[in-house]
Amino acid sequence: MKRSLPSDGRKPRAKADSKGVIYRVKGDYARAVTDLSEAIRLNPKFADAYYERGLAYASKGEHDRAIADYDEVLKLDPKSSRALNDRGNARIAKRDYDRAIKDYDEAISLAPKGAFLYRNRGNAYFQKNDNDRAIKDYDEAIKLDSKYTAAFHSRGSAFYNKKDYDRAINDYSEVLKLDPENNVAFNERGRSFHAKSDYDRAIADYGEAIRLDPNYADALNNRGSLFYPAFAG
Repeated sequence: MKRSLPSDGRKPRAKADSKGVIYRVKGDYARAVTDLSEAIRLNPKFADAYYERGLAYASKGEHDRAIADYDEVLKLDPKSSRALNDRGNARIAKRDYDRAIKDYDEAISLAPKGAFLYRNRGNAYFQKNDNDRAIKDYDEAIKLDSKYTAAFHSRGSAFYNKKDYDRAINDYSEVLKLDPENNVAFNERGRSFHAKSDYDRAIADYGEAIRLDPNYADALNNRGSLFYPAFAG
């Protein structure tokens, strides 16, 4: 039986999108794509379905398809800051950092209070090894959200790249105040202590990272390297 159109002649909102979103959130990306594609077939102007399918494609590592879907969202809703943001993320995954930055620039112009937009743009600058611009964006993200763990972590990495190990340690310590079981932050702070030749603190941090994840290969390697006589001084 054919479904009748609403009395105003608009196409009915396809129901496949809500199930597709559930599949995406559960990590069943293939089913998510199938349902969201059906939603788009039923309503080719369904911006939310294109957006959600783009997220599913991105999670599958199919970044070109994700970008194509975000393009469709932006044709339908040119002021969609979330589509610009996620298109930027897909472009970072493709190492297309300059175009990613342009997407984040536009998203920020539409949503200047979005802390995550500054952090994401900072990540693009970080990948270009432009640590100063990255830090400036992370500063803005933290100004907007003083408990933004990921921004503190990212800024710590940028400071580490600049060999400003004390500031890196401060940022990783802030991460650990907010998230005391963040094994990656322990490992990265350990690397910063290591770089300062503060081997005891480095070993302690690597140990915490390993306690939280006994199979953390990077932390095991980092701690193991400090047991060699050459590193003992």
